[in-house]
Amino acid sequence: MPFVPDEISVATVSFVGLSALWAAVAIAVRLRRPRGSRPHTWIPLSVLYGSVLLSGPIALANGVPFAEWFRGAVPFVFLATYFLFPVLTPDDGAFVLRSIVLAVICWLLKALATALPDFISGTQARLTYVSQDFQLPLALIGITVTLFWGMRRRPVESVVLIAVLLAVIIATGYRSQAILVALLWVVYVARQPRRRRFGLTIASLAIAGALLGWLVSSPFGETYLARFEDLQDELRSQRAVETLYGYSKFSEAPILGKGLGFPVPLAVNQFGATEPVSVATSDHVGYLHNVWIYLCMDLGLLGLVAYLAFFAASIRTGLKSGASAGDATVAVSVTVATLLLYFTVEAAFREIQMNFLLGSLCAVLAKTERPTAQRVPAAGA
Repeated sequence: MPFVPDEISVATVSFVGLSALWAAVAIAVRLRRPRGSRPHTWIPLSVLYGSVLLSGPIALANGVPFAEWFRGAVPFVFLATYFLFPVLTPDDGAFVLRSIVLAVICWLLKALATALPDFISGTQARLTYVSQDFQLPLALIGITVTLFWGMRRRPVESVVLIAVLLAVIIATGYRSQAILVALLWVVYVARQPRRRRFGLTIASLAIAGALLGWLVSSPFGETYLARFEDLQDELRSQRAVETLYGYSKFSEAPILGKGLGFPVPLAVNQFGATEPVSVATSDHVGYLHNVWIYLCMDLGLLGLVAYLAFFAASIRTGLKSGASAGDATVAVSVTVATLLLYFTVEAAFREIQMNFLLGSLCAVLAKTERPTAQRVPAAGA
């Protein structure tokens, strides 16, 4: 898939054609299936699409070219995968999770095959400098799904996959992903029985100490750890500049926003950037790194509330069954929440893959029909 549509290519045309074919088949299947018992989750998503369409004339009125508005709108279209799923069973939810793990493995093999030789040779300091594939947070997604769903089913394979994906996250240099993985591990350990929790805590401290010792003693590790030293200062500089810019534009149009694709000067978007960037063909971009400020600026409160409400309603519906919510539901809920946290500091919310994935995961949460407990007949009945 293309990340964000920017040109006509064989890959883009093929992807659009296959997506349209799959959507047509999915709609035909869905029309033959019974309606779900939880119909209200679609409402905030429909409101979000209304705000996206409404942002078109607003963006044009603010001087945004149609092509830039269209480029900002297309990724959100793929949240509509939510509508294509009919009523699902628990086995369907497990199938979606297995498909995600398979997709992560295929992505990992393809990305490492093209990037690992240059990285090992030392010509590039980070995997993200070698291949754009690592801009997709699929390693973070793979760790989340495997940790909360795969560990009970295939513990040995899961540990191996998590270790490889963690190494990839470190090699990419993404601090946000590393911090989120640490938080995910704390949540995972906290959910374990007391004895297992104690053993995992001791093992975690030992592994973390060994990993820190290796990082301190290696040239790569010194560079990597140095990225965490100025984290607080960067939050007060680069991200603060973006936040202030987005808030100032939001305050000019708080209800409906300035329209998707509203220009952000490079001086704001790349303030304090340390990564190498290509020669800019424009003096601006159409996004911010923080999804919440981005939505406030471009879609206003209407778009922000609809976006939040859709995910909140999906997670609430999935977890509402309480004790009947199994590992799959917990894994999907944690994955959605993790991605939303990640979108607070990275612009992955504009990637087609992430919206396609989120639409599917929310369908698993909101549309999975769980078996109802059967009443036991009274004695003598």
